[in-house]
Amino acid sequence: MRWTLIAYSRQPTTPVTFDIEAAPGGARLTLVESGFEHISPDHRAVLMAENKAGWRWQMDSLKRHLT
Repeated sequence: MRWTLIAYSRQPTTPVTFDIEAAPGGARLTLVESGFEHISPDHRAVLMAENKAGWRWQMDSLKRHLT
């Protein structure tokens, strides 16, 4: 999966990987977004902060639905 925000659509997309593995009592989902080194420096910090907050919200939402 590749990700970009419409506001930054002229920036390169960032690859996102999801790994699911067995864990005691259930499963563990690991999300990794990479490729920020290809984002222009003047947008990188803001984009990383926005994406981090957005993925945290998504993961919390997923957790609420699965528990």
